[in-house]
Amino acid sequence: MPEDESRPALLLSATLRLPASDGALHQPAGAWACEERLIDDAEQAVAAAAKHINRVASRRIAALLGDEAGRW
Repeated sequence: MPEDESRPALLLSATLRLPASDGALHQPAGAWACEERLIDDAEQAVAAAAKHINRVASRRIAALLGDEAGRW
């Protein structure tokens, strides 16, 4: 909610779809003998996805924002 509710506010949402090859994503280890290995594998999957998103999306978002970035 805006601090001053007497003024109109606008909430926007955007979806940025990024291409990803199989090599950019984490490959699961397969069968997990214990919960710790499952958690480690899940953490690696999230880290690999975040690294890919940061590498690919940062340039695209900067291009979308252009020279006016942060001057809303």
